[in-house]
Amino acid sequence: MDILKKNVQVFKVEFTSEHYEVGDLLNYSDKELMVEPRFDANRTLHIAYAVTSIKHIMSILDKLNEKSILFVYYRDERYLYELLSKVDFTENKGKLVFFAGDYKDAESLNKIDSLFKSLFYSYSNINPVLMQNLDIDYIRGEKEFLKNISDIRENFVFLIGNDLNDTLCGVQNRLINLPSYVINPGFREFREKYGYIYKNKPAVIISSGPSLDKNVHLLKAFENKALILSCDGSASTLKRFDIKPDIVGSVERAWETYNAFYKDKDFDPQIVFSGPAVVRPEIINKFIDKKMIGVFKSRDVYGDWMNSITMEDKGTLWAGASVAHYLTNLADALGCNPIILIGQDLSYSREGISHADAAEVDESIDINKATEWVTDYEGKDIPSSKIWKSFLITFEEIIRDTDKVVIDATEGGAYIKGSQIRTFKEALEQYCVEEIPLVSELLEDLDVDEKYINAAKESSYNGICKGIEIFDKLLNDIKSGRKMNRKAMSRIEKGIKTQKQLDMIYDTLDYVEKEIVQTIAHNRFMMMLFQYPVYSAIRAINVLNTDKYTLETICYNLKLHWDLLILFELYTNRMIKVLINGLKDNEGFFTEVSGYNEKLDSLVKEYEYLYKSDKYDTTPV
Repeated sequence: MDILKKNVQVFKVEFTSEHYEVGDLLNYSDKELMVEPRFDANRTLHIAYAVTSIKHIMSILDKLNEKSILFVYYRDERYLYELLSKVDFTENKGKLVFFAGDYKDAESLNKIDSLFKSLFYSYSNINPVLMQNLDIDYIRGEKEFLKNISDIRENFVFLIGNDLNDTLCGVQNRLINLPSYVINPGFREFREKYGYIYKNKPAVIISSGPSLDKNVHLLKAFENKALILSCDGSASTLKRFDIKPDIVGSVERAWETYNAFYKDKDFDPQIVFSGPAVVRPEIINKFIDKKMIGVFKSRDVYGDWMNSITMEDKGTLWAGASVAHYLTNLADALGCNPIILIGQDLSYSREGISHADAAEVDESIDINKATEWVTDYEGKDIPSSKIWKSFLITFEEIIRDTDKVVIDATEGGAYIKGSQIRTFKEALEQYCVEEIPLVSELLEDLDVDEKYINAAKESSYNGICKGIEIFDKLLNDIKSGRKMNRKAMSRIEKGIKTQKQLDMIYDTLDYVEKEIVQTIAHNRFMMMLFQYPVYSAIRAINVLNTDKYTLETICYNLKLHWDLLILFELYTNRMIKVLINGLKDNEGFFTEVSGYNEKLDSLVKEYEYLYKSDKYDTTPV
């Protein structure tokens, strides 16, 4: 079962004369590989670290099975120049990836991060290929490189998520919030009109780590001299010190976020909300009458979709994996410089405390029993968690991508690579010297055009209807796949007696693979919902450790397909219901759109079964 195919090309290098003058860098060593790779394993990514012997590289390529690939890394690009000048790898197209450059360099690290994220979808078996080498620099280098790849992989799996209901609830929230985001000012409008105000002005991002208590009080004397952006979990701490942030942000769709940080709480009229439309609608309802700046998530299929169907008027921002990531990107996009972080510990305190005193969410651990650790700016290991480690990786990616100065004035916690370490007092006194207008006052002069609102209503209506059509087509294909699967399993139980019967079984596997799974994989709108089960299916196939079909592997694949089809059918129906409800629950918003009532009546009638069983409901997260 070849769920995802990647056409991996050999990286081509343009040669100049100087590249040919480096001498014979290859074949100088006859050292054998540390461990002979297993070549029978299904869909394996072999990672060769600084293997300089052409003999070893060609030997691996000769033994690779058709569903595995070789990734070769050189820190010194001269090795790659020399190798490609000596060997023609044209016949190995699709089996080989080269990468040369210092992966610790920001640009190279971004490229290698993006490359491996694409590879990890298809290749869950990872096999390092190392030389027998006693050189301490080689040993240290390969350990650091493989640790980096391991971190990328862990972060990749974390970001995929594993809860389809969580994804559906995100779509549901976006559709409920649709009218509020259309009629209120968006980030694009705000930046176009007022972005010049914040260019090269300081921004302070306030998170709720335990270090926040030691220095947040200093902000009171500077609260009108920096753009103050507060994570929702930090708002109570700021209120305790009578500090009003310009903006409070949120990115979580979970009910617990609203319950902890917003329910039964009042926000000063000068505090503006900003966050992607995925958040709970109850949060949005706390900030009405031009007290919000709407935005949609970038690098997020449903965020990009919402931006598209609302005529790309509100704008998009990368929200990363936390509200602090979002607010940092918000400040960056407004041109703020420097961006100052406080309370961004990403670790437990020495006492095992997770958050500042006033934070609504708090926990403590026995640090002697901690299983996850990060490094602080003094190089010492401090206790952390898997989630915080993932947040740290994303923060470092954000810093690599910006041209702004990012100052970590947390005065504790994890070291965020690329940030400058300063005390909060030093940063405030150096950069917060000029008054900055209140965001809430600027919003008062920002009106949303009525013509846009009417056009966005029609565009959104058409976009939702198109989404229903996409999943309706998928639903019909899934039903066909289930019928074929049942027939194939029945045939196996009765015994395969003819080539025609065997071909029918192969056709069934091909249909599900090509017409359903690959269709999902190549359609971002569907893949966003099903990426975790598709990725899990790839891992399940790789467990077989063979790329050959036998009766046993055929049955394994058919059973895997069946389970996948059952899940696909359930969540395709749930998605259709969420989209129909997006039209139904916003009746007042869409009522003037031509054909709306007739279309809604037709959909409710066609999908009446979705409303007769609670198995198609999405449970709020």
